[in-house]
Amino acid sequence: MPFTDVVNTRDTALSKRAHDDFEDPVSSKRTRLAPTDSPERDQAASGSGPRTAVDPYSVPPAPSADYVQLRLQLCRFKGVYRVVQLPLSATLAHLYRFVLFAFGWSGMHSHRSDVCTNAMLYSVNWRKGEIKKFGARPPPEPDRDTERDEWFDWMTVWGRGEERPALRVVPCGDKRRKRPWWDDEQVPEKEDDEVTLGDVWSASGRKRDNASKGECPNENIGIKLQYDLGSSWDVHITIEGNKNRVYMFEYDPPANTPFVIAAKGAPPCEDVHHDLPGEWEARDKKVSPLLFSSNSFGKYLAGELGSEARKTELAIFNYEGEYARRQEARKARREAKEQLRREIEENLAAEKRKKRGNDEQQDDGEESESTDDGEDAEGSEDDREDGGGESDEGTSDEDDDNSAYE
Repeated sequence: MPFTDVVNTRDTALSKRAHDDFEDPVSSKRTRLAPTDSPERDQAASGSGPRTAVDPYSVPPAPSADYVQLRLQLCRFKGVYRVVQLPLSATLAHLYRFVLFAFGWSGMHSHRSDVCTNAMLYSVNWRKGEIKKFGARPPPEPDRDTERDEWFDWMTVWGRGEERPALRVVPCGDKRRKRPWWDDEQVPEKEDDEVTLGDVWSASGRKRDNASKGECPNENIGIKLQYDLGSSWDVHITIEGNKNRVYMFEYDPPANTPFVIAAKGAPPCEDVHHDLPGEWEARDKKVSPLLFSSNSFGKYLAGELGSEARKTELAIFNYEGEYARRQEARKARREAKEQLRREIEENLAAEKRKKRGNDEQQDDGEESESTDDGEDAEGSEDDREDGGGESDEGTSDEDDDNSAYE
């Protein structure tokens, strides 16, 4: 079935971005961007050079021969997921941008990622791909009597028995902020561009080379990415093997583009806190075929393409075409509004004319009734006058007769 772009006239955060002088909401908050063909951008892509040279959220990852196949599961929405192969050279900044691209979010909200070791997934099918519980294994408890200081430190970190990620990854620039005094979790913290997928899942498959540092294999490591903190759009990222349970792949020559294997559904419209009339179920929404194109993500990073979760689909579009489409939609809305206004005015004018006609007809009826009443009154007066004359004549005749008799 061919993909058809369904026009959604609802204005969302995308309308702020779909204009001629488009500025990416993520890159607009970051440092100065270097030209695409500059040596600074090449150094940043290869992992060397100053970090402030380019925006880590816009530069493509460095080419890599090693790819990992992952499942991106939107929590609490059955049947909304992506299966994708990503290069191990990609940083969590690239992963975050790909999540925005794959689920149609604007990037206007904050985010955070937790690298979870010893992760256990739900076994029920309707929560497939979601992390049920996780937590780094605590070190041996020191002796309370002989190593009191060490035991107190151990209790401060591990005594509460809560789930603790092995690593917390925050947006670039947030790590330099001072932690609040009540935050005593002692969780290691890094920024998005300081952690690659190869640091989380090792290409060799050895436990000591992945994020667990020897605690668990790659299959028991996941990433919980939270977007729009507070509203909590949660995406759980875990290993997804093929039918042969293979999840590590090699490409020759090395590449740096993601390959989407499977995708289904799309999240509800962003920044809408009520049910939209006509919006489909999340698992039933269509997915644009452009999501499966290998060069679409590169164009998305360059600002040529955009994505948006709409009422019936995940739409991937060209900004110039989207701007023209939105202009046409606005024009159509204005014309429809003007047509509705004219119809309302015509209906009101017709009602006024009808009411005026009814009033005039009622006035004519009242005048005719008053005229009939006046004529009836005059007739009765004439009758009374005629009756009175006859009685007078009769009286005079009687008087004459009486006089004659006398």
